[in-house]
Amino acid sequence: MMNFFKIFFGLALIFFFKASYGQTDSSLTLSYRLIHSSDSFAVLLSHSGEMTRRIDTAFRQDNDLFVFQSIERFPTGSYTVYFNDSTYTEIILNNENVALEAHSDNILPTMKVLESVENQLLFNYWKYAFIIQDTISHYVYKMNQLQKFDDYEQRSDYLMYEKKVKILNDFLFNTVRKMMTEYPNAFSPKVLLAYQLPDYDRFKREMEAVTVNYEDDLAFLRDHYFDYLDFADSRFLNTKVLHSMISDYIKIFANPANTANYKAIIDFVLAKAKVNEKVYNYCINLFVREFDNTIWEEVFIYAVENYYRSSSLRNSSMSRYYYDKVEFVRKLKPGHPAPEFSIPDSNGTLYTLKSIKGKAKVLIFYSGDCPHCEQAMPGLIELYNQYKISDVAFVGIALDDELNVWKESLQKQNIPWLSLSDLKGLISPAAEAYNIWMTPTIYILDENNVIRGKPNTDAEIHASLLQIIY
Repeated sequence: MMNFFKIFFGLALIFFFKASYGQTDSSLTLSYRLIHSSDSFAVLLSHSGEMTRRIDTAFRQDNDLFVFQSIERFPTGSYTVYFNDSTYTEIILNNENVALEAHSDNILPTMKVLESVENQLLFNYWKYAFIIQDTISHYVYKMNQLQKFDDYEQRSDYLMYEKKVKILNDFLFNTVRKMMTEYPNAFSPKVLLAYQLPDYDRFKREMEAVTVNYEDDLAFLRDHYFDYLDFADSRFLNTKVLHSMISDYIKIFANPANTANYKAIIDFVLAKAKVNEKVYNYCINLFVREFDNTIWEEVFIYAVENYYRSSSLRNSSMSRYYYDKVEFVRKLKPGHPAPEFSIPDSNGTLYTLKSIKGKAKVLIFYSGDCPHCEQAMPGLIELYNQYKISDVAFVGIALDDELNVWKESLQKQNIPWLSLSDLKGLISPAAEAYNIWMTPTIYILDENNVIRGKPNTDAEIHASLLQIIY
């Protein structure tokens, strides 16, 4: 009987201590020993595209140990253990215990993954990858130096370095692909694979029949940039991968930046993302936010009208804002009447749009402390001097909220045209009516106050005025 009570009492104590520290048999932990750390706590950050959120805090224990409890509540994805601006570690969480140890002064080389298959794979790869990338960078530097020469010997050296770079990149790619085969349920190899840049030569070697011949590597990448990103896997929504890759694709292939190129990119990406509704909706939202309040108003309208309205997002809390915004932007397009305003000049004299006469009118929304406006003023003054004899009225609408700032800018920049301001800044009714979100913004009106253009350059202003006057 005494033995029974001893066993019962011992089990009760174990249960008590586990309950006290928030641990049960099913509870998973993330423990991180950061040797020689001077930080008193660490923060766990989650990632969803461009959004980063603080989700948990762990305070420093003995032996520089930080422990996050019950991490099974967090979905599979990439996370950051953040100590300070220069000390942080990106990891993968995927329903397993994680135990890490590293020296604070040199984390990656000293990283030991004591528990966690995902992070063992992740850090093993990065340790090799950083060494290999240093070698690749050295070879690329040599190649750039050799591009200055045209003789055969230098060309031969260039091709040698180019071949070495391809071999090393193939090694990294094959390392990740081997991980994928050996650990089919792991997420970290999929993340690493997504960041591998598709290679045209590798593509031709592995494909039995290449149906499309590309002019160069860039043309190949235009069609194959996302080959290793699994759009069907919604776990990528809990990483930076989708946002990072789509943003990079826009930067590379929206060249030149124009409406047609941006629309083509939206079509291309969303055709791939359609395999998963959650990923598809994320990508639609990404494009709509990307082009809202930009000079690419037609691209914004295209994304909303062609994708947002027909997706399940149409019933979201933001849908009314986007639909109203589309209609608002359309009403400020050429051919529509310009909104009326009533704004005083620096002497208090009130002006309305109707009271301003001219065969054409140039409305310049600017701010006295805006450096871009200051840079634009010399060109605008030159246009004013060129067209003042042609009955063209230039009107500056200053979105300032301090009288002194406004008046000082008038004197400093020698602004010769009528300048108005209600000193309400960007919350001015005129700014709202003309959808002003940046300065300078310019509208060209005809004598009937119909919008004829919204130019972005002096050349576009010149072209719009010529169409009205002649």
